Amino acid sequence: MQETEDTPDTQEIKEDETSIESEEDIQHETRETIRRSTRQRNIPDRYANYYVHLIYSEAINGKDSENWKAAIQEEKGSFMKNKTWIEPDSNQINDKRILNARWIFKIKEDGCHTAQLVVRGFEQEKGIDYDETYSSVLHSNVFRLLMALSVQKDYYILKFDIKTAFLYGHLDEEIYVKLPEGFENTNKIYKLQKKICGLKQAPIKWNQHFKWINL
Repeated sequence: MQETEDTPDTQEIKEDETSIESEEDIQHETRETIRRSTRQRNIPDRYANYYVHLIYSEAINGKDSENWKAAIQEEKGSFMKNKTWIEPDSNQINDKRILNARWIFKIKEDGCHTAQLVVRGFEQEKGIDYDETYSSVLHSNVFRLLMALSVQKDYYILKFDIKTAFLYGHLDEEIYVKLPEGFENTNKIYKLQKKICGLKQAPIKWNQHFKWINL
């Protein structure tokens, strides 16, 4: 049986095939690298609010204490104005779940200090303290469509912020809370009449109330 020798032409073809395969491998690896991009997407600072990890005593006694005290008073004033809770009879509290509340402090982009009273919603139990939690939001495609139509028809675009939005509308469920430092009689238990941030049902209740206003 005769062995075939590689002629110069044959060697050149093999080298070309090897070269072609190498280029294909490189292109394949490049495509795989693009598909598996691990680039981290960061939210621009201009969209951020900065949470400050402070407890109540640190906020009112430490740096910027005057700003924090003013923010706390403003938040408390909103709750008092809206009659957010009432003091129930002692016999109403028997065997009721008591939710704890706490302060959250943050500094907005414009430097404004805000203090927010929130309820620890993770202490709630579904079927007893709440039922539904889903709240509809505007889809990004709908938002872009509305912006495009506004530009096409030369409409004005207005935006607004509703302060303490969750305090509007009544709370149907029977919820009891213990208030944190900064309030008088922190050992007392109060019954909520309005929604507070942190409650599982707060977003959907606000959504229903807003729809009712606009219909």
